[in-house]
Amino acid sequence: MKWSSVLLVFILFFGCTYREKENTNHDKISELLVKATDRNLNYKERRNISLQTLKILNAQKNDSVNREQLNKLSYNFIVINDWNNFLISNKIAFERAFNSSDLMQIGLCKNYKGIYFENISNNDSAYYYYLKSEKIFKKINALRELCSVYRDKAQVQFYINDYLGSEESLVDALKIANTNNFVIDQYLIYTFLGINSNELGDYSMSFNYHFKAIKLIENNPELFDNTDLATCYNNIGYNYLSICNYRNAINFFDKGLRLDNIKVTFPYLYCKLIENKVYSKLKLNDFDNIDSDLNITLKIREKYNVLNGKNFNRLYLSYYYADMNDLPKANQYAQEALALSKSFKAPKDQLLCLKQLIKINPEKALAYSSQYISLTDSMQKMERQTRNKFAKIAFETDEITKEKAAVEEQYTRIVWVCLIISVILILLFVIGKQLLKQKEFRLQQVQQQTNVEIYNLLLAQQNKIDNARNSEKERISKDLHDGVLNRLASTRMNLISLISAPTTDNINKSKGLIEGIQEVEKEIRNISHDLNKDILIKSVSFVNVITTYMEEQYEATQIKNFLEFDSKINWDLIPGMVKIHLYRIVQESMQNIAKHAHASSIILSFLSVEGGLRLEIFDDGVGFLLNKKKKGIGLQNIYSRTASCNGTVIIESKKGIGTTIKVVVPYQD
Repeated sequence: MKWSSVLLVFILFFGCTYREKENTNHDKISELLVKATDRNLNYKERRNISLQTLKILNAQKNDSVNREQLNKLSYNFIVINDWNNFLISNKIAFERAFNSSDLMQIGLCKNYKGIYFENISNNDSAYYYYLKSEKIFKKINALRELCSVYRDKAQVQFYINDYLGSEESLVDALKIANTNNFVIDQYLIYTFLGINSNELGDYSMSFNYHFKAIKLIENNPELFDNTDLATCYNNIGYNYLSICNYRNAINFFDKGLRLDNIKVTFPYLYCKLIENKVYSKLKLNDFDNIDSDLNITLKIREKYNVLNGKNFNRLYLSYYYADMNDLPKANQYAQEALALSKSFKAPKDQLLCLKQLIKINPEKALAYSSQYISLTDSMQKMERQTRNKFAKIAFETDEITKEKAAVEEQYTRIVWVCLIISVILILLFVIGKQLLKQKEFRLQQVQQQTNVEIYNLLLAQQNKIDNARNSEKERISKDLHDGVLNRLASTRMNLISLISAPTTDNINKSKGLIEGIQEVEKEIRNISHDLNKDILIKSVSFVNVITTYMEEQYEATQIKNFLEFDSKINWDLIPGMVKIHLYRIVQESMQNIAKHAHASSIILSFLSVEGGLRLEIFDDGVGFLLNKKKKGIGLQNIYSRTASCNGTVIIESKKGIGTTIKVVVPYQD
């Protein structure tokens, strides 16, 4: 008891210590994640903190908190454009989520993988992963995540110029966001809808969406920061740029640039604001600080690894140097912009670059024009193919989902069939076992009934023998009394009469005869009395049965036997079935002794003990080893019959000494 208490305390102490340590690690990582996603820190600091967090998370065990933190970290790598480390963290997160069947984290991993492919302009793969995550989020009813993936899918559709499809996906997302009051999602959806409307040429609706986004920021300042407001200003400025209202465009770009800390928290947006402002100034022929501003954004892009929009930086430099009549530099930057646009797989951007090259390279204008026309045709063809491909991906994804559902349904059916068959087999086994037990019980009943009948027959036979003996005793008693005694009495009377006429000789002779006759008379009377007394004593049938059986055994085996019956035993109170089992135990023991013991004598005792009687059977035979004989049928029968009487049995035996069987059965006096 003492050691078990110590062990329990040990387990509780170290179990609690381990959980406390684990919780401390999770808290530490949560703090690191807060720092890693802090937009007030610069890119380098956020990246270093993210790498430190990844190392700790990778060393931890796979649990729900660990998987959730890994996905948060993966998304942060997306935000800071660290795509290599994103792939590493995303792979770890997916493997752990898959091994744990964590559908939520699996869906997030696929969603983030789609963002990665979207960033490298692999729109097919991006759309595929967005669809996969969409199916998972629908299955588990993860509404916020589903809203997010609809936005991401809309952005891919936007890139292939499927603006109507993009708008449809955004409307699906907006329904979820409005129903569940997802304010941040509403802001992002309004922003995307505004950009989409701009491409569709519906500038009025575009302004409406962007101002709705600003209103959300103003009404929920705790949920947003300057980068969100700067994004709205940039989009509104771009709208003015699209309708050639360059001065209003510049005003909104300046509003965004004047907001605090944009350069550090969102370097991509900072570059876009400057570059859009530069383009607006070029349209107004305002060339002040154009070169220096574009070189600033070039350095920022290189410092923070911001690839998206880098081609426009080069293109705007080309516009600037063309306006400055520095055609070699204009051509150089236009060529760089074209190469970057090709690497980004952005055909619309390539058209802008080719248009600039046609303008600044008259001698190669025909070649660039051919490329422009060819690219325009291929774009139209590619748009149709991509839309068809997206439709095919969506169809195949649905088919795979249906096939998976069918397989799962089939698997479920198989499991249920196996369970039903197993239950049926178990029921059949139980029923069979019960039937077998009932059969055994009926056999036991028949056997008990047979034993009772045999015992009753033995009692009846013994009663006949006892009755015959009693009749014979009574006859002898009567003969002695009525015959011998009467004659002796007559003789005595005659002798007495002789004495009445005495002579000396007669008297001497008669006295001796009279005394002898009196002695004979007394002896005969005693015998007669004893015989009559035996008749009156109530005989115990079981004792007679055992006695008769042992006499028969002696005649058959010539093994001497000695019987002992304790007079304290009231045989009338012992149930008949107990007597039968005791008789059978004696029979089984005698048979074993006759077959195996090579004994010369047997002692059989029925003794009265407290609460019952004890049967002892001793033989002076060769004995045996109990461990070798304990499974014998004879001994098993003795054990079984004793158990039926609710009794106990002890068997003692040694080689060369003999065997003693002690059976104790209870009965009430």
